[in-house]
Amino acid sequence: METNPVFANIRLRLTLLYSGISLLFVLFVIGVSYWLVAGYLYQSVENTIRQGMADSIRSARLPVPVSLLQKVDGQSSPTYPTEHDDDDHEDQPKHERTFYSAAQKAVLVTLADQEGNLYAENFQPTDTVLDNSAVQTAFAKGQDWRTITTQQGEPVRLFSLKVTDEWVFQAGKSVAQENAVLYRLLVGLSLMGVGLWLGLGVASWVVAGQSLATAHRAWQNQQAFIANASHELRAPLTLLRASAEMAQRRMVNDPTQAGELLGDIVKETDEMNRLVEDLLLLSRLDAHRLPIALQPVQLGEIVQSGVERLQKLAEERKCRIENQVATASIQADPARLQQVLLILLDNAMRHNPDGCTIRITSQTSAHKTHLTIQDDGVGIAPQHLSRVFERFYRASHDREKDSGGSGLGLAIAQALMQAQHGEIHLHSQPGQGTSVRLTLQNQS
Repeated sequence: METNPVFANIRLRLTLLYSGISLLFVLFVIGVSYWLVAGYLYQSVENTIRQGMADSIRSARLPVPVSLLQKVDGQSSPTYPTEHDDDDHEDQPKHERTFYSAAQKAVLVTLADQEGNLYAENFQPTDTVLDNSAVQTAFAKGQDWRTITTQQGEPVRLFSLKVTDEWVFQAGKSVAQENAVLYRLLVGLSLMGVGLWLGLGVASWVVAGQSLATAHRAWQNQQAFIANASHELRAPLTLLRASAEMAQRRMVNDPTQAGELLGDIVKETDEMNRLVEDLLLLSRLDAHRLPIALQPVQLGEIVQSGVERLQKLAEERKCRIENQVATASIQADPARLQQVLLILLDNAMRHNPDGCTIRITSQTSAHKTHLTIQDDGVGIAPQHLSRVFERFYRASHDREKDSGGSGLGLAIAQALMQAQHGEIHLHSQPGQGTSVRLTLQNQS
């Protein structure tokens, strides 16, 4: 395929198209995977921040806002006590009044007023608010989520919550570890994505080649068909012209020779007519425009009729045709099945030495009947067997030079058998003859 620039260019374009679609798919998978993991990690951080803030609000003897009483990771958070609730539990041991795990120890909480002043009663504050602009936003909107970077360059997820008209709680937790995990995840996904994309690129090249293989074979067959048809038509046309010119020159002086030349012209015209009819038949079969009338027929009658029609040729070739076909009722088009039979018998006699023997046998099973035509002639070399059904292909040019064959017979036979839902198979060995087996559907 690569030897043809048109198909090579189409294959390259298909590969680029498939690769582009594959790249979009890989990027989508990487993006969705990263987004899901990042969402899970940051959601866990935010839940930890909320819980740490609620604990600090309780410690400050302030009412816990309802917005913090929400579901975390699919489960309801504990109900955080207010100031009066805490008084009711002063007698409880300290470890029984712990609401959060050790994860909250990493949460940094501050309490600030609108001017950024810190409140330091009942809990341990930081030296300064984490982000004053977040404080102002929380006073304006009630709460604020953002990710900031500290002076030490550490990324912090920050939550600012307005708890009273005078105070805002800020709770932050470092997300350096989460960012490191996400970075490693992104690198891993990218490397895996590159490998997957390269693999899909190679697969795209292969798939593009396979997709074009049928079209390329059809194109090659078309080119071969045109070349062979041109060759087959050129030879008789050349002979026609030569015979006509000779007849024209000799018409006056030697009418006898002119008559012979005119006979040659008629003969070559008949050959051209046969070739054109074969080409038209193949064209109709390819387009599924040839009428096929399947009906119950007696196989023995079809075979006997075909043998009788070729009896004269068999006598000329001194060939013996042995009809050993048993009675069988099959589904077929009688005219087209007999055409197949005539092609095979004609090939067996024309392409074998005089005096050959041709046996026709049959074997019937539950649903199918097998008709075998076997000769004891020269056979076909193994390297030709895979191509004998190709159009215009001749297994032995020397042997067929004078046989009158165009190389279309077996191609027509195969197409006619397929049109009747049958099969045709050929087996041959040099020096041991050739066997052609037809498989037909029995009458249901």
